[in-house]
Amino acid sequence: MFLINAVASFITAFTSTVFLLLRIHFRFLPLTLLGLFLLGRRGKHRAAIALARSGIAVFYGWWNPPYLALLLVSIVLNFLLGGWLVKSSQGESGPRRLFLAIGIAANLGSIGYFKYANFLSTI
Repeated sequence: MFLINAVASFITAFTSTVFLLLRIHFRFLPLTLLGLFLLGRRGKHRAAIALARSGIAVFYGWWNPPYLALLLVSIVLNFLLGGWLVKSSQGESGPRRLFLAIGIAANLGSIGYFKYANFLSTI
């Protein structure tokens, strides 16, 4: 019985993933690329960048909305940390290196947690 449930769960997850990928590859991606191409040809580069950024957000939100929140929080924190590092580039390098190491560790920690936590909980 366990094997049948495992196979059924795999098939369900696989087919839903395949159909999601088909929707993304044959609807969303061509429309986004067309928009980027048209905006780029008209010289509206800032609008093209905004479309690319919003396209990434829509892509992640479509796939898994909680990950979109994680991505946005990570982007904001990295932006703030980068701004602080640039502003403090004239001072001592000790605190800058410490905050850079904390930022890198936080990014790698969040990637590791969200990538492997589910796997490690099954062991």
